[in-house]
Amino acid sequence: MVAVSLERALIEHNFEVWKKVEQMLSSDHNATFSDCFEHPEYLKDVLERYYPELMSDIIRSMKIYLGEFFLDEFLLGFLEKLEAK
Repeated sequence: MVAVSLERALIEHNFEVWKKVEQMLSSDHNATFSDCFEHPEYLKDVLERYYPELMSDIIRSMKIYLGEFFLDEFLLGFLEKLEAK
């Protein structure tokens, strides 16, 4: 569910953003979008380094796509880690 909402939020910006994040997750963290739920720090690292100007928009889009599931405590923890300074 998180991976799908993440991919959808990235593609919403454009396919190149999705592709770059996918590549950097793989090369920098040996991870996929599915790994980001257990390791939000991977996603945060990639977004902060390559797309800091899009990070808040991507998180906002993910919240929208997660909809009612956004209230789940595990998802809240995931999103809080992404938004932490």
